[in-house]
Amino acid sequence: MSFYHLTLQQPTSIFQSLKGHFLDPNESSLIVSKGRVITLYIISTSSQTNSLLECSTVDVFGFIRSMCVVSLPNSELDCVAITTDSGYFSLIEFNFEKQTLDCIFQERISERGLKRTELGHSMACKNNLLLMTAIESKMMVCNILETTDLKLYLSNHSILLNSQVLYVDTCWVDFNQFPQTIASLQMNCKKELSGKTFLVFYQYNPSTQQLAQLEKFSVDPTSNLLIPVPGGNSSLPGGILICSKQKITYMNNFNDKVEINLPIREGELNSTTNKSLNINCGVFCYAETDPNELNSITLYFLIQNDLGDLFKLGIKSNDRLFTSFSIGYFDTIPVSTELCYLEKNYLFSPSNSESHIFYEINSWEISNINEKTFKPDSDHKHLTCVDEIGNVSPLLFSQIIQNNDNNNKNEKEEEKKINQNKNKNENEKEKENEYEYEYEYEKTPTKLYCLSGTSQDSSFQILRHGLPISEILKYELTSENQPNNLWTIKSEIASKHHEYIIISYENETEIFKIKDDNLFHVDDFNLFEPTVKTLECKLMYDNSIIQIYPEGIRHLKSNGEIINWTTSGQEVIEQCTANSLQVVIYLSGGSLVYFELTENGNLPEKEKIDFEEICSMDICDNVNFNYVDNNSDENQNFSQMNFNKLKSQFLVVGGWANTLQILSLSEGSILHTLCSLDIKSKPESLALIEMKNSEYNLPKNNNFSTATSSNSSSSSSITTTTNTTMTTTTTKSSSLSSPQPSSSSTTSSSLFLIVGLDNGILIRYIVDQVNGNLNDPRIRFLSKNKPIKLKKTKIMGQNSIIALTDLIWLLYNWNRKLLITPLCSENFDQISYFNQELIPEAFISLYENQLKIFTIEKLGKNFSEELIQLTTTPRKMVTHPENGIVFLILRDFLKNNLVDKDIDNDENKLKEIQNKEIKIEMEVEMEVEMEVEMEKEKEKENEKDENENENENERMKKKSKKDNWISGLAILDPNEFNVNFQEFTEKEEVGFSLCILKKDSELFLIVGSAVSVTLLPRKCKFGYITVYKIMSNKPLQLITKIKVENIPYCLCANGNSLIAGIGPILRIYEFDNEKLLRKSEYSKKNNLSFIVSLSIKKKKNLIFVGDISKSIFIFKYSNQTQQLTLFAKENIPRFVNTHYQDDHVLFVGDKFGNLFVNKINSYKKEEINEKVLSLSSPTKTENELERNQNKNKNIDILQQNKLLDFENIAHFHIGEIICSIEKVLLGASSFIFYSTILGTFGALLPFVSNEDISFFSNLQMLLRKKIPTISGNDHLAWRSYYFPSKGVIDGDFCELFCSLHLETQTKIASKLKISVSEILRRIEDLRNRIL
Repeated sequence: MSFYHLTLQQPTSIFQSLKGHFLDPNESSLIVSKGRVITLYIISTSSQTNSLLECSTVDVFGFIRSMCVVSLPNSELDCVAITTDSGYFSLIEFNFEKQTLDCIFQERISERGLKRTELGHSMACKNNLLLMTAIESKMMVCNILETTDLKLYLSNHSILLNSQVLYVDTCWVDFNQFPQTIASLQMNCKKELSGKTFLVFYQYNPSTQQLAQLEKFSVDPTSNLLIPVPGGNSSLPGGILICSKQKITYMNNFNDKVEINLPIREGELNSTTNKSLNINCGVFCYAETDPNELNSITLYFLIQNDLGDLFKLGIKSNDRLFTSFSIGYFDTIPVSTELCYLEKNYLFSPSNSESHIFYEINSWEISNINEKTFKPDSDHKHLTCVDEIGNVSPLLFSQIIQNNDNNNKNEKEEEKKINQNKNKNENEKEKENEYEYEYEYEKTPTKLYCLSGTSQDSSFQILRHGLPISEILKYELTSENQPNNLWTIKSEIASKHHEYIIISYENETEIFKIKDDNLFHVDDFNLFEPTVKTLECKLMYDNSIIQIYPEGIRHLKSNGEIINWTTSGQEVIEQCTANSLQVVIYLSGGSLVYFELTENGNLPEKEKIDFEEICSMDICDNVNFNYVDNNSDENQNFSQMNFNKLKSQFLVVGGWANTLQILSLSEGSILHTLCSLDIKSKPESLALIEMKNSEYNLPKNNNFSTATSSNSSSSSSITTTTNTTMTTTTTKSSSLSSPQPSSSSTTSSSLFLIVGLDNGILIRYIVDQVNGNLNDPRIRFLSKNKPIKLKKTKIMGQNSIIALTDLIWLLYNWNRKLLITPLCSENFDQISYFNQELIPEAFISLYENQLKIFTIEKLGKNFSEELIQLTTTPRKMVTHPENGIVFLILRDFLKNNLVDKDIDNDENKLKEIQNKEIKIEMEVEMEVEMEVEMEKEKEKENEKDENENENENERMKKKSKKDNWISGLAILDPNEFNVNFQEFTEKEEVGFSLCILKKDSELFLIVGSAVSVTLLPRKCKFGYITVYKIMSNKPLQLITKIKVENIPYCLCANGNSLIAGIGPILRIYEFDNEKLLRKSEYSKKNNLSFIVSLSIKKKKNLIFVGDISKSIFIFKYSNQTQQLTLFAKENIPRFVNTHYQDDHVLFVGDKFGNLFVNKINSYKKEEINEKVLSLSSPTKTENELERNQNKNKNIDILQQNKLLDFENIAHFHIGEIICSIEKVLLGASSFIFYSTILGTFGALLPFVSNEDISFFSNLQMLLRKKIPTISGNDHLAWRSYYFPSKGVIDGDFCELFCSLHLETQTKIASKLKISVSEILRRIEDLRNRIL
């Protein structure tokens, strides 16, 4: 069994952000580090308000330690330097040809980058001088140079070794009298200097390549951050800012120090929180000259503390000499990991546990300069949120919510698997896959519930598969008729904005306009005929308008003249299509008529032929019609244009006989059939559209040749997949031709044919623009037996397609890929692109008589998120199986103040809570004082143990403070987005686990908690298992509460039984008569250390147990003997964090970022089933005495039968701690879904054939030779970080095949004996099966 791994969402946590000129020397852009991923953002100006647009994302296949901006010699653009866990130093720049970030230089600087004595923990660059430090003892300066042939290299390495020194922060400093100076904030680990912090200045001498110490100063021990002040050869003063608790120190030279205290919040002068606040981060923003004083300049910084308060700090200087300090409260935002100031008054603030926000600074003026106190302002007067980047990290727990239909389907799949396994032949040479695939989609997007954040920054997030939309306007139409079509048209072809909204009914047509957010009805009968059903309307190239209705065509010329073309006799127009120059209609009599716009503005009939019955048709809109230059010469008339280049050369028609035909519209062969294709189902809708095709890097006139004999195998495989046969009139070959890309490396457009079938299948072809052949079919299943309706639209100025089915799907081009993603919106019947000055790049939709205007946000994402803010860290959750109510376990330290939002607004209740905290702190202090006195008495009695008693006293102090928890149980309604009920548990009682038990028709909530918990070592005074009765619209009713001896960390319900993991004890309770009765337990020593995960296979009473350090165990529970028996065990110790079991297969995630797939050996399954059967039911010859004897033996099957052990069938290193694993149906197939602590979502898709396994294994092997990783890690070594990689193909790495140059792609394809297009098709097919 093998799996295909694919990342569905990259990490959302941002560790470092940098600004620089990476794309344009005049425009700033943003690069962020997300652990193992680098993302480049640009400021998009396409909409009315600027926003951050993701430009490129690359996986470095390693851990990113640090980044810095480097300006290379002879280059106007900046690049990024990174260091990773591999020990390599890499330079990255944006590759405009590939449209992605690419590595241009690599050099090893250490053996392994994760050691604290290895260089790369932090970096800074100044004038091509690179400063690099380790966490401990080591610092290096080197020069980045270029050779004559423009090759980069590092030279003049100067390494400084300081033993027993920890580097807190290091940066370059602009001292006017000392160029190339380095400031280093250090902590000395020597015993005589322990706890002291020093600021040390070094100077680098390029001639001698040596680092020399200049000065050393003792600073505040709480100093944690250095902020360089600009200076150097300019008029700026230079120097360094040293940040410590509530204080900033400025040094301009080695003799002068100036200090200033940060303001504190009003009413908290005596609060200990203000005294202990650190300065979290800071950034230099701008400099301002004083017109009243000569040579006077003021530098302004933004400083943030641990509460999120922003302060504007000013340093005024005259002739580079410091004159005064100024500081004042600026604003309050979420606590940032790093502030990044961009030009044009933009501020980017990434957060640890909240969304990363992009602000626009409205005003720099502050009124409370140099005041000691301030009042936090909830209304952002100085900052405006322009854009947000969603963040689900740190993700603590996640759960997938699917429809009941899908849950029933999964149960049926499990029954099928059991029946198949029973009938499977043991002597089969090839192992069959145990997974069944059915191409079905749920009617509503799957939901993903996530618990993320910490303390007051925590949240409950609801993620849905699809792109988020933002509703702008909503109207109710007054017509009683049902609308059947919708269009938006411009007033002129050169205009960028749409003017009219056309809505067609069965017997009428209405025209609307939107002005000042109001919908107005237009009573202009010259535009359209209002008393007919409109089939199509179009603005022509000469600014005339056509209206096609069943009885004819109405042509309104630009001069106001109206010309009508009517059908003859009883014929009516059944199908029609048009662009700005051409019109094609199909009459009920079986005639196909072609019209063409002439130079004098007429629309004459040019060709008419008899044709078979047509159910759909379409013609291409040339891009020149949509991009008319408003600054072009107004005297340029229609006759001067190259008419043949503007016309569409092809017409596509779909027949009722399940056929597709490409007809020519070229002069001399109008309506001649070029290509005919039989398909499996009726083509409900067609779209002939020109889109970017970056997979092939084709020139505009991409000539696809017919498939040769070497590609015959691939052609036949395509034909088998699509169940189609093709006949052409221009070529002799009868098979589908494979595209042969040109050697051009420039990205261009291709002509695509999108076919929506009536059975819910979408097919995409590439049309050969010379002979009209259909090539490279790609299939996507969008709906279950519901027809697909296609609409042409635009996204960010590029042609796109919207498919209307059960869900609304968007086909668009993003980062060199054609993506098909659903929209997270309500269903609608009609849609049209709408662009206005006040509502740019929007869409108008119709559902019944309701008209909506919305925009699509966050392109390129697979999930949209909505969140409910919490005030305490959520740890575990369980969902009500009927009404979807979510029950949460909340847990935090007392200092975090678990307060509900409603309580937080009530000042009296807030004071009560604060008084309780003060009382508890006083009690703790009194206990500590008593312990100290007792310790002193013992010291007098026993002077030899003086040092030990002092250490014990300090340990007890820390313990008494950490043992105070506050925990609660919250009931949340995700539909109403609020917390309905919240119950606080007793003092020192901490919740750990919960589950729902169903008895008869009643539901009960089981909660596991513990009292007086310590985490190191992990223990408690005692624990509780509490049973609540769930009642509709009523609070939880307490039923019973029992005491247990350890922490009940895991609970799992099975009918009337409750399985509990209580520390190292596995115990089973039975819930009867409102009581929990102990039935059985397993508590053998040296087997279990601490149970962290539980699951059960109900039909065989197998219990799967995950241990914190001893991997996975399987236990069997016998209902007759009421005995737990060890059934199977993995001999390799693993630090399990979570697991999921599916039949005999276990998916395990450990605390080191590894994903394992374990399975009981397949050749022993029948023996296992016999053992299970024998344990679950006594034999006929067995008497009661023998049964009682077996009850007390506690037979260990593993010791008696060596065959019952695990087989590791797959292993894969993710690189992040895995929080949850589940089986899900998200796209067209069932797969394993996992989530990590950094917000990554991934999938493991089982392969269905050995051919696919062999193909992707060979492809991955060839790519490893052609694609070096940015981090410097070998790809195989990265995926085998702790154990050898096995049984998993890295889909993220295979998708890099699309970014290779065409020559490299062709070489790889020739080694695989397959075409390039077939490789791309197979990669896309696996992605489509997941998404």
